[in-house]
Amino acid sequence: MVHLLDTLAARGGASLHARGRAATTALLDELPSDCAGPVLEIGCGTGETSVQLCRYTDTVVAADASAAMLMSACGRFRWCGVGQRLHALQVSGDGSLPFAPATFAAVVIESVLAIQRPDTLLRLVGECSRVVKRGGRVIANETVWMARTPRKLAEEINQTAATSVGLIQAVLTPFDINDWVEMFESSGLNLIRKQRLDDLASDHDLRTTNRGLIIRSRAYTAWRRLRALMESGGIAKHLRLTRALAEVAPTQPCLEGILFVLEPIST
Repeated sequence: MVHLLDTLAARGGASLHARGRAATTALLDELPSDCAGPVLEIGCGTGETSVQLCRYTDTVVAADASAAMLMSACGRFRWCGVGQRLHALQVSGDGSLPFAPATFAAVVIESVLAIQRPDTLLRLVGECSRVVKRGGRVIANETVWMARTPRKLAEEINQTAATSVGLIQAVLTPFDINDWVEMFESSGLNLIRKQRLDDLASDHDLRTTNRGLIIRSRAYTAWRRLRALMESGGIAKHLRLTRALAEVAPTQPCLEGILFVLEPIST
């Protein structure tokens, strides 16, 4: 089995969620116009989105449960010269967050919620609602099952993915987009809007500012990938990863990427 997350950490892998960098730009466009206060990224991975968050606020907390991911992220932060504005933090994998209530102006998440166990997912969403400020936003890019997908097929796809790469494609509960909205609302988050990522313009990721920072970050990804290939057995590992990803790709459309823009429900 290829352990996908460990492999991505070693390679500096980034933008692997649905619609990649275009989806990240769409997410960043949804940040509050006056982002007064720190921003939290949950499941920061190797830190590509965290680096871009630096142009919206003075303080970014990049959190992940994986020490290997955080090590790669910290290398990116130093490479890009933003280490003093970014604070890397390892958090528990049980969905709890070590922050006081109403700490963050925004919480962003990309392809993290959908791969959690249902109990961990509910706890984590509840924690997002707790730590975001009133008037702030929780913004998530996630892959969910299409409503027409048979549940048995979804179970089979998840089993194949877990066996091949060590994680599921998408949680079964909640299932489709309506179930996700219901879960968010029951956890204290009101839906502002949702968007199917397939509807984004193909060049959406080009509508950015601070291109120098983005170019440095992408250079870091390229350097880590090249270094991994040059290591002993690097090419063989790359081929195994390519085969494993091909194995887990569904043979029919059954998943869709969704951008959820949420705010805490006023009490």
